[in-house]
Formats: sequence, C-alpha cells, structure tokens
Amino acid sequence: MFNKNSKNEKSPSFFNRIEQKISEILTLYSGRPLPGISKTSLLVDWLLFRITDYKKTKTDDILKLLKRKIHYRSSHNLNYLITEIFFYKIYYFHSIKPNPRILDCGANIGLATLFFKILYPNSIIEAFEPDPELFSILKRNVTENQLSNVHVYNYALGEKNGIGEFYPNINPTIGQLGKFAPGSLPPIQVTIRRLSEWIGEGVDFLKLDVEGAEWEIVKELFESNCLWKVKEAVIEYHGNLNGEEFRFGEFLSFWEKAGFVSIIKPLPITYPFYQLFKFESNCFPTNFLLRFRKRKEIFPTVENNKT
Repeated sequence: MFNKNSKNEKSPSFFNRIEQKISEILTLYSGRPLPGISKTSLLVDWLLFRITDYKKTKTDDILKLLKRKIHYRSSHNLNYLITEIFFYKIYYFHSIKPNPRILDCGANIGLATLFFKILYPNSIIEAFEPDPELFSILKRNVTENQLSNVHVYNYALGEKNGIGEFYPNINPTIGQLGKFAPGSLPPIQVTIRRLSEWIGEGVDFLKLDVEGAEWEIVKELFESNCLWKVKEAVIEYHGNLNGEEFRFGEFLSFWEKAGFVSIIKPLPITYPFYQLFKFESNCFPTNFLLRFRKRKEIFPTVENNKT
C-alpha cells in the first residue's frame, strides 16, 4: 500500500483537497457499472463516513458500507482503501467463470476481499495477512458479513517457509516483513509460507500488496513453475524501499518470461502525469501499480500463429 503519509510529500492546500475529492467522485461515476455495487449508495456511505468519522483514532470502529459492517483501525487509511478499491476500482477484473479463484495477499482488514465477493459472490478466496491485529479484524469482517468460501490465513508470504520478524506500523497499511521503516513498531514473530503452495491447478486473479516482499514472492512462483498458472494479477511494486536496490526490470522479466503483458501506473493513483518528466529524486516515482495478463488472452491470433 502506498504510504500517503510520506514525509517528502507536501500537505495539499484546501483547494487542492477539494479538487482531489471532486476528481474522486467523478472517478466513481466513470466507467462501467459494477454488479452488486450501487454507486449512489457507495457515495452516500463514503460521505457520511468522511463527515462523521474522519481523523478519529479509535482502535476499533465500524463503518456501514454497501449494507455491510466494516470493522477498521484507522479512519485515514480506511478512506484511502475505499478510494483505491471502490472508487478507482484498481482490482476489478473480468471473469467468464462465476466462481473464480482469487488470492488476496496483504488482505489488511479485508476491503478488497469484500470487493471481490460483491463482484463475484461465488468466488473462492484465499486471504493472507501477517499482522495479528489486522488479521483479527479481517477475520471478523469476513465472519460477520457472512462471506462464504473465504479462507483467511495469519501468514506472511516469502521465498521460503519458516519464521521471521514482522514490523507492524503505526500506519496499518505499511507493516513490513524483516524491514524496519519510519513508524515501525517493535517486531513480532510470524509464520512465513510460500505462495506456490496455494496455486494448485491455477488462479484466476492474484492481488499482491505486501510492502516490498513482492519480489521474493514472485521469484519463488517463477522458480517453482507456478507463475504460468496465474491468469491475471494486480501488484503494488515498492521500489527502492528503505534504500534497497530497485530491481524493477528483473521483476518484470519474471512475468514476461511467463507469457504476460504488463500495464504500469505510478503510485499514488492520483500521481500527476507531468511529474514523470521531473527527474528529481523527490518526485520521480518508485512505487507502481502493475497489472499483468496472459499475452495469449490479449493477442490470441498472434499466439496461435506461433504454435
């Protein structure tokens, strides 16, 4: 999850914030309608939340969203999750199957899981969240909203099975495995599992938002010959995290070798295009939203001619 509280990011002015909110509302009403989601109901629920609950710091509160009750820990981060998942619809995907298999890695409190279940009520979802506090909220949201065929796991994901140190964060969207970052809380011991163990015969959609662990996870999927079994994926890539090597090209090469086409969008979602031409270190993006889809599904005629 992109850190909206970055110290290098200037606080927007009042008029900039108004402009951003108008843009978000227009974004909500643009594009195709989503089954099971009333745009008007979503907007009303969101506005009520912003008016009555924004900037509260309760450790556990409840939001009514699309006739569901959502437990959450941070109002600020919940607002960002709603905007990213429901307004910008970054995890939308089309499936001809009524029951697609979905892996939600870095599930947080389960908002993306809810989005998937509204989109495909018969979908089968495996959701992973290493932070024990967020996992308990995730489990509660799944149970109380009666989301069927959703299996939740209190695991971190990595290159090898084992035990590791996980650093929760005061910003509940950016806890990291084995890495101390600004805002990190004392580390805790968590179980690490390889994602390849859940690939099985195939996955229709992979969502990966794991704060820097995505490189090791995808590398393990590639080396275990499981990446080919993924049909479509959306991943938040966190480059140059804590001064580490970028390795973006190598990350993309895993997917290219497995037969995928990629779409790349700088983060945050509202990142202005003109900033891409400013090559100063404080404004050049290192975090990206990546969407991967099998080349043979986008260009079936070309792929068939190769065989």
